[in-house]
Amino acid sequence: MKIRNSLLWGTCLFALSLSCFASSDGEIFRQRREHLISKLEGGIAILKNTPVYVRNNDVDYVYRTDSDFYYLTGCDIPDAVMILTAGSETPFVLFIDPPSRMAALWGSRHYTPAQAQDTFEADTVYALENLKDKFSELTGPRKTVYYDLKNAEINDLMREASKSRWGSKPDTFRDLLPFVHQMRMIKSPHEIDQMRHAIEATCAGLNESMRAVRPGMYEYEIQAILEYQFRINDCPFNGFPSIVASGPNATILHYEQNDRLMQSGELLLMDVGAEYNYYGADITRTFPVNGTFTKEQAEIYQLVLDAQEAAIDSMIPGVPAYHCHNASENVIKQGLLRLGLITDAESRWQYLLYYFPYINHSLGMDVHDVGDFGRTRSGGVPLEPGMVMTNEPALYFGENWIATFRRGAPRRYQVEPDSVDAFLQEVMPVYKKYMDIGIRIEDDILITPDGNEVLSKNTPKKIGEIEAIMREESIFNR
Repeated sequence: MKIRNSLLWGTCLFALSLSCFASSDGEIFRQRREHLISKLEGGIAILKNTPVYVRNNDVDYVYRTDSDFYYLTGCDIPDAVMILTAGSETPFVLFIDPPSRMAALWGSRHYTPAQAQDTFEADTVYALENLKDKFSELTGPRKTVYYDLKNAEINDLMREASKSRWGSKPDTFRDLLPFVHQMRMIKSPHEIDQMRHAIEATCAGLNESMRAVRPGMYEYEIQAILEYQFRINDCPFNGFPSIVASGPNATILHYEQNDRLMQSGELLLMDVGAEYNYYGADITRTFPVNGTFTKEQAEIYQLVLDAQEAAIDSMIPGVPAYHCHNASENVIKQGLLRLGLITDAESRWQYLLYYFPYINHSLGMDVHDVGDFGRTRSGGVPLEPGMVMTNEPALYFGENWIATFRRGAPRRYQVEPDSVDAFLQEVMPVYKKYMDIGIRIEDDILITPDGNEVLSKNTPKKIGEIEAIMREESIFNR
């Protein structure tokens, strides 16, 4: 995998289609479909791809195919419908909307039924307008249909099928997605390779951002530098909108405006991820705009880093996901007590003024990927080799957090309002020292048979390493 950092590399990649490519390896998708069919006890599975959405007037949003649909088909045709049937001569049937002459002229890539059958290795392809007529025929004697119960269009089709007076009709409808999501939780070597590429492109973007940032730049200038690195490293899309948050914006968890002028003495928090062949990265780094951490910034940063390292050490097969959060939480409590930001490390609520988001989520085709990793004290699903998880502890010292905490803590944590007020009064002088500091550190972690691998290790996160790379010259400000 060759990751590029040079501005001199040609811009020909921008001529690539804005639609991601169908995989040339149809065997991967065929094996997935066969595995799914084996779990459906002779039933029939139906899944519909996402439509194109209008952005404004006659302009559409950039299209992103449904992850579950692509996982099983490799197909990125909007509104396409997949039907899988066990024991049939045509186990994989696609329904697509063939392009009209005008759509072919004005739109992007389109497929005729014959082209779609060849490209996606379907057994049969029909025009989408024939779905209702063909559904009963394809269902045959099968009585159970598995589909996405939240899809309104397929729900309408199922209601019609259940009321049909002609031929056999299904009498049981079950949710298909838990079966697909169970498969998606464990990543294959092929999937991990796609994720490695997206993660390396993201590391390249973050590293160049650290070199390039200067006081007096706008957040969106750094976003442009970051995403340029994505594009020249074969990632035409982000996995999610880039968060480029400076100063007080770093205390807003999902800030996305990216339009503030950055000042010396502030921190810049970047929560970002490229997407490669439908697989994404999700990495966060926080660093000083002027290249040097202040004493207060370094104190909070080191505490978050220590908490993250404790959590990563606990990410091993068999350990429930919530235990990783607990490991970070213990470090955070002791650090906050040492800094005078809480008065009792055993308190079940004081530390939640600063440290409240759950620190793990799965990663894959979606930035918050499938899998229930249990935000409960029971710990949730145990980690298994092949899972890819993020680990993202954070501490926030926003100006508005105090009022929000004062209002919400009594009800949420069942604590007396007077106790909350007394706590806030005691810690407020210390809190003000750290005002507007928001620090999040996030890495992408592959669970391996004997532990874990930090896939995002190629972008620095130790204080000395960050300050060192920020002293390097960037190709963008020579």
